[in-house]
Amino acid sequence: MEFSNFQGPKPFRFEHFWLSMTGSKEVIDTAWLQEVHGSPVYKLFMKNSNVKPALIVWNKNNIGHCPNRGRDLEHRVNALQEEALEGLMGHESEDLRVLFSDLHNHY
Repeated sequence: MEFSNFQGPKPFRFEHFWLSMTGSKEVIDTAWLQEVHGSPVYKLFMKNSNVKPALIVWNKNNIGHCPNRGRDLEHRVNALQEEALEGLMGHESEDLRVLFSDLHNHY
């Protein structure tokens, strides 16, 4: 008997950083405001179900697949930290703060 490596569909994961991205709230609002008929529980279920595919499409079109983003952010932070040993310029200090924030909030 042969076993397949198929593990089923990838689970949906809401990314917190989406909320800081332009257009994400509009996508959620548009999907949520679609008219649904039925009991209150059914309406809640369906509205929630409408948001998931809308966010998946929005993410694919606006952000894309970024499996190495965390690693890339970490490398950039490390590079700036090394430069910090020699003294940071104003913009580098701000870059480091933003990268730390991205790394902490997204991964």
